[in-house]
Amino acid sequence: MGIQKHKVVIIGGNFAGISALKELNRKHSKDLDITVIDPEPHFTWTPNIHEILSGTKDEESVEITREKLVSSLGANFLKGAVKALDSISKTLLLNDGDSLSYDACILCCGNKALKPDNAQGFTFKNAADVALIKQSLDEQLASKDRVAVTIIGGGFSGVEALGELLRHYKHNRNIELTLIDSGSRLLKSQPTVVATDISQLCEEYGVELIFEQRVQNSTNNTLTLTNGTHLHSDITIWTVGSTLPDFLNRGSAPSMEERINIDGTLQLTDSTGVFIAGDVAPFLWENHLLPKQSYYAQDMGQIAAHNVRCLLENHPLATFKPSPKPVLIAFGDLNTYMVSGNLVLASPSLAATKEALYQLGMFKLMASFPLHMRKKAALSRLLNSTKTLLIPQLNLSLPSKLLLRSRILQRGKLKDLNALIRSAYATLFP
Repeated sequence: MGIQKHKVVIIGGNFAGISALKELNRKHSKDLDITVIDPEPHFTWTPNIHEILSGTKDEESVEITREKLVSSLGANFLKGAVKALDSISKTLLLNDGDSLSYDACILCCGNKALKPDNAQGFTFKNAADVALIKQSLDEQLASKDRVAVTIIGGGFSGVEALGELLRHYKHNRNIELTLIDSGSRLLKSQPTVVATDISQLCEEYGVELIFEQRVQNSTNNTLTLTNGTHLHSDITIWTVGSTLPDFLNRGSAPSMEERINIDGTLQLTDSTGVFIAGDVAPFLWENHLLPKQSYYAQDMGQIAAHNVRCLLENHPLATFKPSPKPVLIAFGDLNTYMVSGNLVLASPSLAATKEALYQLGMFKLMASFPLHMRKKAALSRLLNSTKTLLIPQLNLSLPSKLLLRSRILQRGKLKDLNALIRSAYATLFP
């Protein structure tokens, strides 16, 4: 008789999901039957999708075929969407009508991009979304004398999207850029000095920033704001807000308003065997929700997978303990900011750090692929980055000028510098 295998299902195959899969596969155990479910065929390196707007990246360079990635890590990939989750019978119902039972389940499905019903415009959730925006923008610029582009939301996605538009179109007088946010400034979760510096760059390049306003209506290329103002917008990009996937908004699972309740082990409250990781997990850390960043998603995926193993083997579960990590915010080729606690560094040359993390991350993801595939993909990414990032940056400014544009915007404490050093070491020597 064969070994009775535990059935583990991972819903979602991006950062948290793949991290969970790698952790489950780390001991090369043969007692697990692992299935990864995702409606999209590709893993996407989401921290760099904004670069598709400037042509610095394309869809292919930020994607890896999920089926190959998942199978190389010893699991089954099922392309599909979950319709309902029954944590009592431990069963998943898929959109195609099939069902799947599990002994343990990890929800890594992320949130759904939020755009008001019937509102015009594009979401900014994956590589395909961004590629569609770029295609539409280029088509309109080729046929119109003036194209108005409006970004709704001044968070990470909105700011980095605006930066890439400026990288490619800042000298094009046929484009008009506007950003709208309901808050009083950009990047409200980050130090004020970052928002101030970016706002000054926006003023220099003629970007209109509108704060403390929401879009009430979006039809016929017209945005109506809460103060009654009407703005013409040929292309509207929604980067604000997100909502739970549909299957978590129905049945026994809580609604978005009630939020998902998880404990310190990332287990869904009152649902033994269901763990949550990544953007969909509302983990409270230092009285705030944990930032939705890929590195935290990977850490959560790893702990969730570890706890699945502990649960199946009747061992005590581990508590998830986030550690401070620096944040990199790219604003096209105009500047890049590194934030570690209260320490804030600004330099266009920091873009190389963000690019290095992308190159290293993609290489690590493909570690289980055959050597010739890894080499070919790494060489292709490196050549493309040299052509679209390194050479243009050197042409824009001599290295000496880059150094002059490097600044300490805000001095931090010793612990902030230590966190930066520890994070860099962990990235290089995991």
